[in-house]
Amino acid sequence: MTALDVTWGILAMGAVTWWLRGLPFFAERWLRDRPIVQRIASFLPAAVMAILVVHSVATGQHHSALWPLPEIACILLVVALQW
Repeated sequence: MTALDVTWGILAMGAVTWWLRGLPFFAERWLRDRPIVQRIASFLPAAVMAILVVHSVATGQHHSALWPLPEIACILLVVALQW
């Protein structure tokens, strides 16, 4: 593999990444009118937050004598910020 192959590979990956990241902005009007996009937009932020909270609690450090208190405080903070 030559330096030119690596350069073309990096440029191709950059182009695909740019296209995929920019696609929602280019298709904003079309996407805004779709019912499935509106439905997903209504619950996706809360679903992502719930997944992050569950992951944080499940993989947290349980070596402290007060181990549930920081997790409970964070869960309550997330719930309070969501509503």
